[in-house]
Amino acid sequence: MKKFLAFLLVATMMIPTTVFADTDKTVQVPRLEFTQIEEEVSTYNAQYRKIEDSFDDVNNSVHSGSQAIKAAEDAISDLQQRYIADHVSGADPTLDEAILALLESQKRTLSSQMGSLPDVQNLKQQGDKGKDQIVAGVQSLFISYNSIGRQLEELRASMTLLETQMEVMKIRVELGMDSQLNLDATEYNFKTLYASTQALQNTHDNLKHQLNLAFAQEYDAEIEIGENPRVEAEEIALIDVASDFLEAQNNSYDIESSKDEYDYVLGDAYRQFENSFYELYENVKTKQRALEAEELNLKTAKINSEILELRNKLGIVSSIQYEQEKMQYQTVQNKYATVQDELFIAYNNYQWAKKGLILGNSLATR
Repeated sequence: MKKFLAFLLVATMMIPTTVFADTDKTVQVPRLEFTQIEEEVSTYNAQYRKIEDSFDDVNNSVHSGSQAIKAAEDAISDLQQRYIADHVSGADPTLDEAILALLESQKRTLSSQMGSLPDVQNLKQQGDKGKDQIVAGVQSLFISYNSIGRQLEELRASMTLLETQMEVMKIRVELGMDSQLNLDATEYNFKTLYASTQALQNTHDNLKHQLNLAFAQEYDAEIEIGENPRVEAEEIALIDVASDFLEAQNNSYDIESSKDEYDYVLGDAYRQFENSFYELYENVKTKQRALEAEELNLKTAKINSEILELRNKLGIVSSIQYEQEKMQYQTVQNKYATVQDELFIAYNNYQWAKKGLILGNSLATR
């Protein structure tokens, strides 16, 4: 649990805290599905829009500046040609040479200014990477919100069961069939579980707040969050890793940003990207195998659950035992859903890598 909560702190930091909602109470995204995230972020997220607007401003400034410099260069070239035509047999060759040299110096200064203008293509690449990182960060919040929601359900079920056990223990203590010490220990466990549940509830609420802020909504706006997507085995079977790698390599932000560096820096960027890409692919396969194992576990748990229901109908199982075994089945179901999330995250990270962005795993294993 501590490992998971530590991840969540990092995940929430992926969305800039300066992304505050507008002053009005407009709910622009009342319901959010995973497939909507990129479109909604590009429409409403303040940081995403700022990157786009900043690039447009710089692009316009560079265009205007380059046009002005070119016009000045053309004007000086025209002046040089006219001066030469008017002073072919000038009386003072030294003065003529000095004037022409001055004009040539001014052209070199303008050329230098042209070269110092921002590299628009490089700025666009940096902006695109920033926008992709924002989208990926919101995706991470979405997945984490649902994963924590399942953990909350599990903790609440544990609290209900523990509360029932305490009521039974109180009666047993009164009848002299159990000790006060055992009852005190159970009450302590209940209070500890309650505190953990409240802490996790706060984290769950905060994730929803972060999602609202990501879409320029009030942090406490009502927003319905859809379920996490699932990856089918057929989708994984269709992966052509060799072809995907060539596509990813051409799109890589890190490789592109290293092209103006020394050859050894560029070579290292290629190697690092290749290693990261194939690690992401292997992680997809690893998570797929883990899910297949959990499927077997879930089938067994489902059979046991059906037997439990039958025993309960026949009245041959106590109410506490019934609730305990029901909770065990719920735990197995939640574990299966968590592994499904982990597979989807691995698959989604692979898809981002194809676009040139390398991400780490965004959901820690409990």
